[in-house]
Amino acid sequence: MKAEEWKRLQEMPVAELMQERMSLLKAQFNMRLINQSGKLTQTHLLRAGRRDLARVNTLLRQKMNAARSAAAAQEGEAK
Repeated sequence: MKAEEWKRLQEMPVAELMQERMSLLKAQFNMRLINQSGKLTQTHLLRAGRRDLARVNTLLRQKMNAARSAAAAQEGEAK
């Protein structure tokens, strides 16, 4: 993944990251099927797909944790 792609992912809202995650999961599934049939010649794409999916999952988790901690901080201030 190139630096521009990483920055683009970091700027995405959570809803778009969820869509990106679903598209990566579908692509990974399709590549696994093609690989099992013996027709996938670029097997390095399997590994790259797993890593891209892990990056998106990490960003999602970070954004959700940040939102959760911000909500908890606001709740703490309200008391």
